[in-house]
Amino acid sequence: MINMPKAFAVDVTFHGPITIKPPLLSTASTTYVVPPPSTLFGALYYAYANCVGNYQEVVEFNGRKCSPVINWVAAKEPILIDATMVINEPLYQQPPVTHTIERAFNWTRSSEEKQVFTVGYIGLSFIKSATIIYVVRDDWLRDLKRAAWGIVRIGRKEGLVSVDRVYDVEPLNSPIGVQFINVLGYFPYNAAEGYNVNLYQNFPNPYDECTYCGGEIKFITYAVATSPTRINIKGIKVDFKPVKIKDENYVIVRWQ
Repeated sequence: MINMPKAFAVDVTFHGPITIKPPLLSTASTTYVVPPPSTLFGALYYAYANCVGNYQEVVEFNGRKCSPVINWVAAKEPILIDATMVINEPLYQQPPVTHTIERAFNWTRSSEEKQVFTVGYIGLSFIKSATIIYVVRDDWLRDLKRAAWGIVRIGRKEGLVSVDRVYDVEPLNSPIGVQFINVLGYFPYNAAEGYNVNLYQNFPNPYDECTYCGGEIKFITYAVATSPTRINIKGIKVDFKPVKIKDENYVIVRWQ
């Protein structure tokens, strides 16, 4: 039996700023403006794991200690195929990223030395509400939609969210008479041709082992459409599909 991809959407409300640190940075760091696919994978995985009572934080994979998300991504037939996020208010109407003092760190090396403190600065991204689109294996669709109601954070533990709605979305399979579509969200920059966006982010490759196990992180450049961006569907690569979300807008997601 061949498992075909299915897509569903999750509307979330953010209850404060979020921080998604780029890999390999220390305490002081900036943040991604929007969470990368690997972070969205993790949010859904841990919601599902909590539903089934699996609280394992680390697994063995190819002799390495990894995030358990790796088992959903690196399987012969992956459970998680893609994810993207659409911000429900234009980023250009607000300061999307700022920096703040996170905490003072005590660097005391012995009880005889004076206490030494340093300050760690951390980036914050301000998002009010968003829609996450997941592409998953069809035999997991029902369970993952149910689990998605349990998503409570995006990124660090302080990035609290609540889920407002979970619903099916469909790909544009027969674009008869349709040539251009309006696209939101983010996608690998080379997944389509002939478009213009003002924001790019270098995200960890969500399909690479090192993203979940550590090591030499590989990055993919994503184009971020912060407002409806016209794209000719003939320029979308064969591994990707446009999926309709709302108000005649689409996202571009990997479909195989």
